[in-house]
Amino acid sequence: MAPGVLLIPLVLAAWAVSGAQAATREGDYAMVGAGALTCRTYMLASTEERTFAETWWAGYMSAMNRVTDDTYDLLGDYEVADFNAYLDDYCRDNPSVLFGLAVHDAIEAFYPERIR
Repeated sequence: MAPGVLLIPLVLAAWAVSGAQAATREGDYAMVGAGALTCRTYMLASTEERTFAETWWAGYMSAMNRVTDDTYDLLGDYEVADFNAYLDDYCRDNPSVLFGLAVHDAIEAFYPERIR
């Protein structure tokens, strides 16, 4: 499975994690790597492919930690396994959503419990 690049529209006005909007005026930006795959693909992935996706979200979260004001760790006191379980539930319920959007929605859910 080779991850691709996909431009996706986002409504960034409701973005709760960060006010920064590094995208086109229309809200499009390039989603690369595992983020460009659907949740369905993630749920059907082999152990190796899931590890690739989980490494991708860890990098995404690290970047979000860097650019989110008043934040040291968006994962808070939760464990990686908790975040993966959230993604499993989310992707099971939303198979057509891009994995990158699922990760961002998960980060928003964990945001109130972040370490500042």
